[in-house]
Amino acid sequence: MSSNFFPELRGELGPYLVDKTKLIENIVVHRRLTRHVDLVLRPRRCGKSTMLQMLNSFFSIPRNGDLEPRLLFEGLHIASRQDICMEHMGKYPVIFCDFKDLTGDSWEEMLSDFEDLVAVLYMEWEDCLMQSLRPGERTYFESICLKTATKSELKKSLYKLSYFLARKFDRRVIVLIDAYEAPNNRAYEHDYFDNANEFFGRGVLPALLKSNRSLQYAVLVGVTPTAKSGWYSGLNNLETHALHKSDSPFAGMLMFTEPEVIRLRKEAKSELELADLKAQYNSYIAAGQISVYNPVSVMSALSTSKIKNFWVATARL
Repeated sequence: MSSNFFPELRGELGPYLVDKTKLIENIVVHRRLTRHVDLVLRPRRCGKSTMLQMLNSFFSIPRNGDLEPRLLFEGLHIASRQDICMEHMGKYPVIFCDFKDLTGDSWEEMLSDFEDLVAVLYMEWEDCLMQSLRPGERTYFESICLKTATKSELKKSLYKLSYFLARKFDRRVIVLIDAYEAPNNRAYEHDYFDNANEFFGRGVLPALLKSNRSLQYAVLVGVTPTAKSGWYSGLNNLETHALHKSDSPFAGMLMFTEPEVIRLRKEAKSELELADLKAQYNSYIAAGQISVYNPVSVMSALSTSKIKNFWVATARL
């Protein structure tokens, strides 16, 4: 299901929106929509969440008054690829999960947080799916919504939702997961790592993302590689796209490139010197050759006409 985030962002930023919709073209051209599972790693506040919301708005089947994707993406790069838009725009059921709020101080609290998350997801699709469910499936669906499902049933909840959606729409689903490593990070800090890793790393995520015939494509984003000792060992089918990875469809598609910063500076009629912006916010090289800037810091500097550290004061982008 789509959300209002990307439409609101486009409306709010207007000419200051940096067009990253070439990523959608890259995903199609690189043949990622063939049951691939991509893990995109970037530093914090570097555009990961915004990227997922853009993909969500493009691929999601419009429902419940969603803005028509054709209108939302009008004038952006991807609109010039009519072949891609005709085949893929607004064509997929999308499961969007944000794990950043799975922050329980104990395993019981985290399990309750996840129970809340999937209940909301199921209720968002309830009006669409309920009539297509068989009696036993209806009972299961209601147990998720009412938060009476067992731990074992919760483990399969996202997988089951993907199955219900794929059958209803006769189209495999796209899965987008923000802050994929948040549960394990929190669990590690509060000494219940084994419980969380068994549940998410060997239960929830492998069921959803491995050998799932209902899956068309998945993108997970985060900061921490799965190679960290013992993390998500049940997921060995991920393709990792770190900042340095060359020949990646995500290279240069999250953070601001230098030409984009130059355009923004001109659009804002900013008196800040490019050399100062570069010295403060250009500390990354993508794919070994693309000079990229922290987007939150650049936008904050241009809006305040000040060069300083905005990391502490800004929310994630």
